[in-house]
Amino acid sequence: MHENALNTAEAHIGAGPISLDRPSIDGAVLEVLKDLKTHRRGAILDAMGFASSMQLWLALRRLIANGTVRKVRHGVYALNSEHVVVEAVSTTRAQPPAWLENAVVGLLADLQEHRWGALMTLGEGVTVTELALTLRQLIAAGTIKRVRYGHYALSVARIEPPARAKHRPKSVKITSEQRALALLGTPRSSRELRAELGLTLARTNEILKSLRERGLVVRRRIPSQYHDFLHARADVDFDGALAKHVPRLGPTAVKLLSALRPDRLVLLDDAAACARTERHRILSRVRKLERYGLLSLIHLGNRNYLVLTSDGMAHVQRNPCQVPEAPAANLLEKFGAMRISFLQSLQVLGPLTTRELRATLAQIPEQKQSPGQMVRALRKENLVEAVSCSKGPGRYGLTEQGKAIAALIRLCHPEPSAEALSVRRAAFAAKFDRDHRALQA
Repeated sequence: MHENALNTAEAHIGAGPISLDRPSIDGAVLEVLKDLKTHRRGAILDAMGFASSMQLWLALRRLIANGTVRKVRHGVYALNSEHVVVEAVSTTRAQPPAWLENAVVGLLADLQEHRWGALMTLGEGVTVTELALTLRQLIAAGTIKRVRYGHYALSVARIEPPARAKHRPKSVKITSEQRALALLGTPRSSRELRAELGLTLARTNEILKSLRERGLVVRRRIPSQYHDFLHARADVDFDGALAKHVPRLGPTAVKLLSALRPDRLVLLDDAAACARTERHRILSRVRKLERYGLLSLIHLGNRNYLVLTSDGMAHVQRNPCQVPEAPAANLLEKFGAMRISFLQSLQVLGPLTTRELRATLAQIPEQKQSPGQMVRALRKENLVEAVSCSKGPGRYGLTEQGKAIAALIRLCHPEPSAEALSVRRAAFAAKFDRDHRALQA
């Protein structure tokens, strides 16, 4: 069989020029293995120089199958001949140098423990494997001992165990729920609590929901605020806290409050210009501030006016130095002198008939509307209402909204006294009598 393998190899070798067909690749493999020595697969591939790794692997399988080549061990091949010399693989582990044992024992002769790093500096070229084998042999012989991990000493050395650190009381870990309960001694909104805890809003709402389900925390809706709630512990006086709660405002609302003054009416357009915000955007903030009770939105004629309330004046975020002051509205130009005199007369004298109103307002120039027309217009705006009388002509007085607007108008235009209005009515009556007598004469 071995002679057949050699003959087959010689036949393949003399087959002619090398090509990439199966016989030529098999012949090239046998040409490499004809020296009757073992070769690694990588060396065979390098010696061939034209085949791929897959082609070599398939060729070796074919040659092993027909008995021409045999596999000596993993990745090593040779001709299937008795003349092939197979070198034995040494399985013995390399021994450390002899001087290393004496060096280790000499370093440990001071009867102290030494770290692994100090032992690695005993000589140049000492590898980790050599030092590990040396220490293992010395420990097995009873010459040295391992005190603890990475520390070694002579077996006769008396090494005291390291002193343990004094017991320290374990710090009590305060959870986020406990911190939230401590902070909710004062009612807070979820956003305010999130800023105190340093958590996300979703995590804060999750904690509040868990505490509410266990009955530890209650929540109440903030008055005049649709989607805002205050949270507090179950033992907190919520009614008093709601009365003292100061809503947290955004930057646009703060600028709006800072531009207003409590002693004047301001046009909404002027307030938006001072707050540097577009009118259609500021209207939603104005309505929210009105629900908070920080300002009042008043519709006079076809214009919107703003006035600051006492709560808005005392708000902690209001900063008048932040934005320019909004100018006071010219009510005489915007609202009209006739309307202002009409409301002030009803505010001072009380309910009047249309004839009495005509006598009171007779001295106002350029009256474009009669008292009856003015009454109908103001009734549509819910500023004037009819007062029931048992006898005589009907009288008209101010509604609650009309009284509030008359009080605001008083800030910009002082109302006349009752004596001055009575003098007007007397003068109008005297002139009416003179004209009537003149006509009769």
